[in-house]
Amino acid sequence: MKKIIVLILSLSLILSGCSSTTNDKKEEKKDKSVQEEKKEEKKEIKKEKKETEKVKEEKKDAENAKFNKNLTGKELLKDYFAKNREDHYNRSYRATVYMKTKDREYKFKVIKNKKDAYFEDVEGGNKIVFVNSKDGYIYSYKKGEKEGIKYKSYGIYDAILVGLDLGREEGGTKKDEFANVLNASIKEYNGEEVLYMELSGSNTEGARYLTKVWYSISKRLLIKRSMEIDGKFFSEEKITDIEVDKDFSDLVKVPNDIKFAEE
Repeated sequence: MKKIIVLILSLSLILSGCSSTTNDKKEEKKDKSVQEEKKEEKKEIKKEKKETEKVKEEKKDAENAKFNKNLTGKELLKDYFAKNREDHYNRSYRATVYMKTKDREYKFKVIKNKKDAYFEDVEGGNKIVFVNSKDGYIYSYKKGEKEGIKYKSYGIYDAILVGLDLGREEGGTKKDEFANVLNASIKEYNGEEVLYMELSGSNTEGARYLTKVWYSISKRLLIKRSMEIDGKFFSEEKITDIEVDKDFSDLVKVPNDIKFAEE
C-alpha cells in the first residue's frame, strides 16, 4: 500500500513538473510573440512618420512655387514659368524613366545635375550617354568599351531632361512657347498637385499630334507624358523613383579614360 502511495506521489510530482515546464514554454513563446508585435508596430509607426514627413516636404515645395492658381490655360503656364523658370531648368534630380511606344517598352536611368546629365541603358540597351553643358556636346559609348562618339547636342535630350520648352528664350529673342497649348489646369496625380496640360501640333508630313503632360509642382519636373498622332497612341513616358535637390556632379562627369571620336 505504501509503495502505491509513493508511486502516486511520484507520478503527481512528475506531471506537475511537466505542466510547469509546458507553461513556462507557453509564456516564453507568448513573450516572443508580444516582442515581435511591438517591433512590427514600431516599424509601422516609423514608416508612417517618414511618409507624413515626405508629404509635408512636398506640400512645402509646392507652396514655395509661387504662382496664381486661379488662372487656367496659357495664362496659368505663363504665370508659373515666369516665376519658376530658373528653378525648373536648373533642377538636379535622379530618376528612372519608363518609356513605351507602339512597338516596344523599355526603361533607363537619368541623372541631371543642373545643366549636365547622364543616361544609362538608353533605348533598352547597354548604351551610356553624357550631356555636357560646358562644351555643348553629347558623349555616347557602350558599357565595357573604351571608345565612343561625341556630337553637338542642339537641344537633343532636352525633352526628357527638362520636359518642356515653355517660357524659355531662344536665340536672344522671346518665342511664344505657349502657342500650341490647348488647355492647362491644376489637377491631382498619384496624390500630388500637378500642372496638367494638353498641347497640339503637326509634323512636316502634316500628321497631327496631341501631347498630354503631367508636371509635378513640388518637384518642378515632368512626371508623365503621353502622345497621340492622328488620334492613335504613339508613346508614353513615366518618370519614377525621383530624388531631387542633391549634388550629383560627380555622377555626370564625362569619363576621361574613354576616347571619343567626333561625328
